[in-house]
Order: sequence, then C-alpha cells, then structure tokens
Amino acid sequence: MNGCIIPEENEKSINPQQENTIFLVMGDEAYTDEMINEYNRNAEAKTEEFNTNATNKLNAFNENATTKTNAFNTNATTQTDTYNSNAATKLSEYNDNATAKEQSYNSNADTKTQAFNQNAAQKTYEFNQNALAYQEGIEKNAEEIDEVSNRVYRIENNLYDSGTAEGYFINIEDSSYSEFQNVSVDGVCEQKTTTGKNLLNPIKFNNDEYFGITFKTLGDGSISLNGTASETIYRTIGNADLKANTNYTLSTDIDNTSNIQFYFNGEPTSSGTNWIPVSNNYTVFSVNNDISNAQINITIKSGATVNMTFKVQLEEGSAATSYEPYTGGQPSPSPDYPQPIEVIEEDFNVTSCGKNIFDYDKFLDDIGDSLTIEGTSNNFTYTSNSSIPSVLGTFKFNFKEKTSYSFSGKISSSFANGAMKVIYTDETSFYIYNKWDGTSLSQEFFKTTDGTKTIKQIELSSYGTNTVFEISDFMISQDLTEQPYEPYQGTTTTIALPEGQFAAKISDTIKDQFRIAYNESDGNYHLYLDKNVGKTILDGSENWSLYSQNPNRFVLNTPSSYINMKSSTYNTICDHYKYDASGSNYPCYATGETYAIQIYDNQFTTVDDLKAWLQSNNVTVYYQPANPQTIDIGKVQMPLTYYPVTNVFTDCPLLPTIEVAYYRDFKTTIEAMQEDIASNTSRIETLEEQLQSQAITISNLENRITALEPTQTESEVVEQ
Repeated sequence: MNGCIIPEENEKSINPQQENTIFLVMGDEAYTDEMINEYNRNAEAKTEEFNTNATNKLNAFNENATTKTNAFNTNATTQTDTYNSNAATKLSEYNDNATAKEQSYNSNADTKTQAFNQNAAQKTYEFNQNALAYQEGIEKNAEEIDEVSNRVYRIENNLYDSGTAEGYFINIEDSSYSEFQNVSVDGVCEQKTTTGKNLLNPIKFNNDEYFGITFKTLGDGSISLNGTASETIYRTIGNADLKANTNYTLSTDIDNTSNIQFYFNGEPTSSGTNWIPVSNNYTVFSVNNDISNAQINITIKSGATVNMTFKVQLEEGSAATSYEPYTGGQPSPSPDYPQPIEVIEEDFNVTSCGKNIFDYDKFLDDIGDSLTIEGTSNNFTYTSNSSIPSVLGTFKFNFKEKTSYSFSGKISSSFANGAMKVIYTDETSFYIYNKWDGTSLSQEFFKTTDGTKTIKQIELSSYGTNTVFEISDFMISQDLTEQPYEPYQGTTTTIALPEGQFAAKISDTIKDQFRIAYNESDGNYHLYLDKNVGKTILDGSENWSLYSQNPNRFVLNTPSSYINMKSSTYNTICDHYKYDASGSNYPCYATGETYAIQIYDNQFTTVDDLKAWLQSNNVTVYYQPANPQTIDIGKVQMPLTYYPVTNVFTDCPLLPTIEVAYYRDFKTTIEAMQEDIASNTSRIETLEEQLQSQAITISNLENRITALEPTQTESEVVEQ
C-alpha cells in the first residue's frame, strides 16, 4: 500500500483487489477514490438543484417585487397628480373669489366708511345733545332699512356673510346693523312629571288658623305659615305607609328649624324617639314594624313668629333628592294625578337689542307713589318722598340661566344707599347693595341662577327723604369686564296668535312654529304659523268601544270624524295618561287609521264606565295631525340686528326656542376668509410633507428588495 497509513483496526477490511488503491484517510476512517468521486458527484447534483431552485425563487420574487413597485409608483403618482390638480384648482377658485370679494369690498369700503363715519359722528352729536333725538335717528334708520327690504339687493351691495343661532336667549357677537334674514319661534309643551318618590300624602290647608298660625297649602304642594303661636303647636301635615327596617329620608327647605321641628306619631323610630331632628334640611330614620297611615307633624314653639313657605318630602333611602309633589306613590301623569300641559296661548313679543338690555320703558312698569321720576331713557331724575327704601322701578326680563350679567351707571348726587333686589321665580330674593358714592355706580355682577332658581325680575331701590338725585348711563349686559356705556336700542315684534289657536311642541321634529319670512308677492315680511300639532278634549261623547282582545282596553273608532290624526303614530302628550308601550302605565296613544285613540285602564270594565269618568274628568290630548297647515297671520316688521352685539329674546314665560339667521359683520367675514387662506396654505404644506414621506417609503422599499438579493459563492472540493 502506498501513500497512506491504514489504522490497524481497518487493515483486515482491505481485500487483495484494493492493495494498490489510493485511500483518503479522515480521522479514523479511510475512503477510496471511488467513494470520494461518488460523494462529489452527489454533492454537485444537490448543489446544482439548490442553485436552480434558488435562482427560480429569486427571479419570481424579483418579478413580483418589480410589478408591485411599478403598481405602487404608478398609483402614488396618479393620486399625487390628482390631489395636486384638485388642490390647485380649489385654491385658484378660492383665491379668485376672495380677490373678487376683496376688490369689490375695497372699491366700496372708502365711500361706505366715510359715509358711516359722518353719519356716526352726526348721530353721536345728536345723542349727546338730546337722547330723544338720537332715538328718533334710530327709528329713522329702521324706516330706511324697511324701505330697502329686498334682501338680494342688500346682499349684493353689502356682501354680508350669514350666521345662525338658536336658544331661548340669543347673544350674537358678530352682527351688523341690518335686518335678520329669518326669525322663527317654536311652540312649547310644558308638563311636569313625577316618579312617585314622595310618599308623604299631604293634608290640604285652606287658610286654617290654629293657635294663632294660619296654615295654607299652595298649588305646588308647599305649605305657607303666617302668624305667632299662642302655644306650642303639634299639627299633622301628612301621612304615609311605612315598612319595617326600611330607611326613609324626610327633607325640607326650611332654612331655620330653631322654632320648627318635626314629630312622628306612631311607634317610636329606630332611634327610640318620636322626634325627627332635621339637620342640614333632612333626616334619615326607620321604624321597627310596618305602620299604616303614620302621621308626620310639624311643631311650632309657643311664642314663635313665623312667615314662611316650605316643602316637605318623604322618600325611601338615606339621601335627600329634589322635591316633587305627592302623586300617590306612582308616576304621573295618571288618572288620579293629572299633570296640566302648558302651551303658548297668548300673544308675546320678540325683542332684539344691542349690548344694553336695560329698556327704560319696561323699567317704568312699576313705579311707587313715593317717587317722582322725570328724565329720558339714559338720564333719570328721582325725588324720593320716603325714608324707607323706595322702589325706583321694576325690570322684568327673561334672564338666561347659568349666565352672568353686569350692571353699571353714574349718579350725580350723593344719598345714603341704593340696592338692587333680585327676585327669583319662586318669589325668594336677595339684595345687592351698591356703593354709590356720589360720582359713579361701580360695575357689579350677578348670576341668573342660584342652584335651581331662576331670576324673574330685578328692582332698584334707594333711601332718602326728599332727596333729589340723578342716575345716567345705566346699563345691564352680559359683559363681565368694564365696558363703555351703550344706550338701549331695540326693536320689538309682536307674535299674535290667531283666535282659537295655540302653539305647541311634541318633539324637536313635531312642533308648531312661528316664522317671520319675506313674502316675494307683496315685498313685505309676513308672520306665519306652521301648525304641526293638533288638540282634542275627550269628554265621553266620543264613539268608544271595548277592544275585543283585552277587557280593559278602550278604542276610539273612525278617527276622521273626531280628530285629523296622522296614521301609525304614537306621538301624543296627554294630561291624564303617560304613554307606555307595555301598557303598564295606563297609556293613552294614537295608532292612526284603525283607532284614533286608545286608553288602557283597568279601573274601567265597560264603555259606560269610561264615558261616565270622562264626563267629569275631561282628558286633553295633543297629537300629530295628518294634514299640517300654514297660517299667514299678516305683515310684521322684521327685527333688526345691531353692531357688533345683538341680543334676541321673548317675554313669553314658557321660554320658547328662537332660531335666527343674520348678516355677519363684513370685517369678521374678511377675517374668516383670511383664516381660510391660511388654512389652505397649511394644507398645501401638509401635502408636500406627505409627498416627501411617500418618497422616503419608496426608497426604503427599494433598499429592502436589494437586501433580499443573495450573494453567490463557489464550492471548493479538496482532493488528496
């Protein structure tokens, strides 16, 4: 054997034919040339197969990546071109329009500004000389506006932008001196409802005198006490059924309980006493056993003088909640506890005014004999004839809830003191004392709500016998910073109801609505009433029948002979029944063509029973009619807007929602255009950033494809 050393353990395996064979020794193994050649042939075949497969896969991947990249690039280019073209077109259109508007404005601005300045200077001079003359100037301007009431002419010549607003009190801060475009006022349906949580069945008092104290029950369920107790009084004010081991909360709005306490007649409470001490206007107690008709009493100490009105509520639980009247422990409206529905049934006024809402004419509605008043709307001279606070006047106004107001003025002579009395709708009140030091009335602020109370009116009062003093520049506004005085200027339009009509509202979409709109046929503004709510009163004379599938369900047939109700609707409001689809709450509802009205009430078993009850308990139902109508009430004046602030409100106590469209101040419009131009510029910059981002994304994709391409290497075979 030549060329290698064979390990001893392998020598036996070599046959004679292999004696001249060349061996490759690797470790402890020996391989012949034939074995090596076979291995190399196999390795080359596997390598070629692998390379062929890898090349095919790579080619397929590259072709797919190229296709996807081309599609992406084509789509990105198309979308970018489309976006750029659209953006350029829109921007060009906007710039052309803005340029045209601005050129039109500039060509007219100098003339209008000069005319306005001259007119303003003249009007200011006239006002300073004589306030009444200034008011006449305002009225003259209103007449001039009425003469050119064609809205198209005004829009084309003044280039006003439009704004809209709504609410029961509207405060606009960007208006121009013009007419409103449109004004509408919704109808109203106000109905109090209860959950039945008040369990105290109250005793009804009718000016009953009891040991020097007069007891009276008011319409809202509250109790009025007046007088001096000649001895300690224990008087039952209500009763309730109580369950054992149940917490009850007795609450009241009595501010001072030092002379008034509550006493429980029956089994002692869980605290071991019949006294129910009231702390922080409520107390929590329970009883050990069920008590039927348990009495709640009020105690008044002997010699105590009281003059108060208060409410009491008894409810389950350990917390006092808002008061509601007793309705039998069940939700209302219900047959035993109907809830009246209030709708607009009387004429009212829509007023628009400038920043100052203080109307001198309204202020003079209530003047006492103790005062002599002379002067103009911004300059009052008062001669006080009493040493007690004298009411200078009463200003009744539908102040907006959750809104702060300020008032200010000047006084020419010093006197002891002055006050503003704020009166809430529940007749409670408070005073704001003003430090009128003889030179000025500093600006004071007051809020229109205190908890759930709402201001009804304010009164101004003064002290001083035979004192002559003068107040000028008096103003009430929503401004909460010091503002220059602005005289009251306003227009009032009367909303007159046609005889026998009303304005109601079932929902935001089903409502009567007053509209002041331009009438093209005669060139005047008209007041319209869109009637979308009907009314019927069920008095037992109707053609009722018993529904065959339910012994307590009564239906009113042939609706067209009774009411013009829209078919297949459940949009009703009723004063004796609350709609409930389940029938558990005595629903009264409309189903349209088959039956006009259905009443489901298990207290009636026959039609005669229902009719007899309706005769003494007329049921009022408001519903959606099948054929709405529009009533042209006649010509009216369109209310005016003022620069730059306009307030819009009504004197209707139901506070209907007002909707207006108005002409915005042109300066504000130009500023809005400039903001739009800046916004478009920003959008273009954003687009450029997006294009750059797309380019980076494409570049990153190309780098990833390159990284996926493999580097080919040659295989080396060592032969020995």
